Amino acid sequence: MNLAPIIVFSYNRSVHTRKVLEALKKNPLFDQSPLYLFCDGLKEGASEIDKIEHRKTVEIVTDEVYWTENTTVSISEENLGLAKSITQGVTKVIDKHGTAIILEDDIIVSTGFLKYMNDALLIYKDNSKVMHINGYLPKSPFQKNSFKNSTFFSSHMSCWGWATWKESWNKFSIGANLLYHKLEQLNLFQKMDLNGSFTGLDQLKSNIDGTISTWAIKWLSTILINDGICLNSSQSLVKNIGMDGSGVNSGLLFWNPYKTKRINSIENISKIPEKPNIGDCYFEEFYRYVNIKGYKRFFIKLYFYTLNRVFNIDTL
Repeated sequence: MNLAPIIVFSYNRSVHTRKVLEALKKNPLFDQSPLYLFCDGLKEGASEIDKIEHRKTVEIVTDEVYWTENTTVSISEENLGLAKSITQGVTKVIDKHGTAIILEDDIIVSTGFLKYMNDALLIYKDNSKVMHINGYLPKSPFQKNSFKNSTFFSSHMSCWGWATWKESWNKFSIGANLLYHKLEQLNLFQKMDLNGSFTGLDQLKSNIDGTISTWAIKWLSTILINDGICLNSSQSLVKNIGMDGSGVNSGLLFWNPYKTKRINSIENISKIPEKPNIGDCYFEEFYRYVNIKGYKRFFIKLYFYTLNRVFNIDTL
């Protein structure tokens, strides 16, 4: 069995990067897997703190204690930004190997993560409809996990620990405007936004007008346009430790609905009926819960903040 290469993208979060690599090392398949470590270059005008953190991160990815038997390290001389780093890095590796398992510097994996990804890549390698494998699954408060130790499909992807094939990645388009119009032509707006519960179209529009520069929403759009589906583990195999204000594209959350427990492995991965509606219902319910509870928490916080400012009442 040819093991899929592992790609880890980092920038200036040394503590996070170390934890990611330490978690990977606990996977039995780690040492035999090709490993690619990409570290983006410093931004122009970076602060002294950023420079120190970047230097520490470079020291970690160049430390052989975190390497496999076949490791390639790429330290960029310029700041590419996360979107460009990922699109270029994944393309480079997947063109050589045909598959890839991708992690950013804030994704902690379980001990069975690599086995799950490699098994799924092998099982669905000849099914062009399956374009993406998710490692992360948010915890929905509305659904009991009736498919424990199994898998299910969705049309939506997660970028927190994922894998794909060259055939699928070759369809990826970075043109946000083109993607938007294709989604419109194919009447996929509702599917993209999960019936109004997810802000996918807003993210795509923000990429069009230059407010943000992200890659994941473009990859999701590509999957939808090609009528692709994504494999999900019934419980999350990863956790995100980056919701602490340290990331470029993720801020500090006063309430984190994405927090979840990891399980060590998925025991039974086998071919299942291609019914993405099961997963789409799951994600739609999750995002509706996030929206409703998020608004409630925001207004409660605003209420007590107003009391404190207007009436000088200490609510803490």
